[in-house]
Amino acid sequence: MKTRLLDSLKNHGYILGVALKQSKLYFCIFFVTILIANAKDIALVVAPKYIFDAMQFGGSFRAILLPVLIYLALYLGLHGILHGLTYGKKVLEMKLKVRLNVKLGEKFMRTDYSFLEEHTAVDMFERAKTAISGGISDLQTIGVIEEQGISGYFEQLYRLIKDIVLLFGMLYVFRYMEWTTLVLVLVCIALNTLFSMIQMRAKVAVRDKAAPAHARRRYCNRLLRTFEYGKEFRVFGMNKLVVSKWQECTDEFLSVRDYYQKRCWFASILFFVVNNGMRFFVLVSLIYKLRDGAISVGDFTMIFAAILTFSDTAQDLLQAIQALNIFSGFMTDYRKCMQLPEGETVSGKETRDDREELGDGAYEIEFKDVWYRYNGTVEDTYALKNINVVLRPGEKISVVGFNGAGKTTFIKLLLGLYEPTRGEILINGKNIKDYSADSLRRYMSAVFQDYKIFAMSVEENITLGADGAEQCLAESMERAGIRERVERLPKKEKAVIGGFFEEGDLLLSGGESQKIAMARSFFRKTPVIALDEPTSALDVVSEDKMYKSVMEQVKGETILFISHRLASARFCDRILVFDSGEITEEGSHAELLAKKGCYNEMWNVQAEKFNGRGAYEEI
Repeated sequence: MKTRLLDSLKNHGYILGVALKQSKLYFCIFFVTILIANAKDIALVVAPKYIFDAMQFGGSFRAILLPVLIYLALYLGLHGILHGLTYGKKVLEMKLKVRLNVKLGEKFMRTDYSFLEEHTAVDMFERAKTAISGGISDLQTIGVIEEQGISGYFEQLYRLIKDIVLLFGMLYVFRYMEWTTLVLVLVCIALNTLFSMIQMRAKVAVRDKAAPAHARRRYCNRLLRTFEYGKEFRVFGMNKLVVSKWQECTDEFLSVRDYYQKRCWFASILFFVVNNGMRFFVLVSLIYKLRDGAISVGDFTMIFAAILTFSDTAQDLLQAIQALNIFSGFMTDYRKCMQLPEGETVSGKETRDDREELGDGAYEIEFKDVWYRYNGTVEDTYALKNINVVLRPGEKISVVGFNGAGKTTFIKLLLGLYEPTRGEILINGKNIKDYSADSLRRYMSAVFQDYKIFAMSVEENITLGADGAEQCLAESMERAGIRERVERLPKKEKAVIGGFFEEGDLLLSGGESQKIAMARSFFRKTPVIALDEPTSALDVVSEDKMYKSVMEQVKGETILFISHRLASARFCDRILVFDSGEITEEGSHAELLAKKGCYNEMWNVQAEKFNGRGAYEEI
């Protein structure tokens, strides 16, 4: 319990510190709004006393009218000011939400890539985004939160502070009350607090025990409504299966919810009886006192209004505390994300600001006894082992091997996305970690097998916002074999891909999308280019043309082709054969065929698929 309380306090302190740093004006408006709101509520309780007392004790019309006018002016003025402050607070909350989201996005981009490949890390960032932007389901918030995200957090904090101040403000009125009445009110509030806690525990139980069924129910619902699953549903007739699973999960969810809702209902009845019974008793008591002349009409209205306000505020305060506790749990993820080490510090090393800039020249890259093990794997399980290889400037290298052999891991190490578990990667004799990440990105580019195409124009998809001459864009498309297709479009390179934002624009096949991704890499004109499965979506004829086009337009770059299909191998200066995380063979196409090893076996198997004669070159 102490740990939970300590974590909660840390979360509150952290998010308040971050928000204060982002917008000091917001906090000024925040606290002024609390003061104005409480002044308005206290005026509603106290001011009528003086009006009714003036009427009861025979004051002149002017003596009665003046308090009424003062009260109305005060109430309307405070209400108007409060409305303006609330609007300003909401605007600043929205800006604060945007800033915190931007900071979270920047943190995501700076966090070590290998760490982000873990499913738990991505989930943590997603929950952190939810903590700021909202999107929390009713099941998670257990029905006590109206607004969500950072706006909801400050709404609950606003309620908490406002209610505390208002409760202390009501103490002024209690001097007019008998101690027996005051004790009764406090006992009823305590009982209602107990009933509220019973309700809360029942709702928490629904959240915890029904959550698995609710998650499966939402998944089935998404399956039924998502286009990407449409083909499987129609071809295999999955409707009955998914609907039956959805119904099963719904029944389980409702059975759990209904069981605990009975407890909530019982606690609600008790809450209603106690709360309204207390109010009725106080009202009758005040009526008797008024009849006997013990209190004035003004005292009657003020005391009764104060009791109503006090009991309602106490319940609202409890709900605010409970809601803040829920928000605190979500803020844990945001705090953890923002405190993650960046880049090299993930492996325990200090990030340095004095790293060198890597120029545009031709450099030799050496893998020196490099081993790599993924996070969370068994200690002696390495994806790459004992990699020793030199990549010379201008070389065309084919990296081949079976699935899981370590080819893509090798490329990610080369690009600086991963750090070696053991060994080092050298560029012209210096460790790759001695160079800044930005200069490494300018020196190397890649097309990965899981490349992404954005709902932007062809030009934007290739240039990615970088400045470049039209000639450079045209050359990149020509080299990737997509220029002719783009030139036939009415809008040419301005055509928007995907049709998400404009009707009638470009819809690409898998092969065409892959060519756009390749043109993107060629546009950057980096000295080193890695193409990971660059032709997986192309037919064999297009694949052959693409390789020939790339080779014909080579401008001194070091190019690495990573592929299961070996068509690129015959065009390359050198071939690296990966097997079980190691380089088992190295040499030219002819040399490796002559060795009659793993490469020769792969080559002959693929060649036979095309012509049955074992001659891939004859395709």
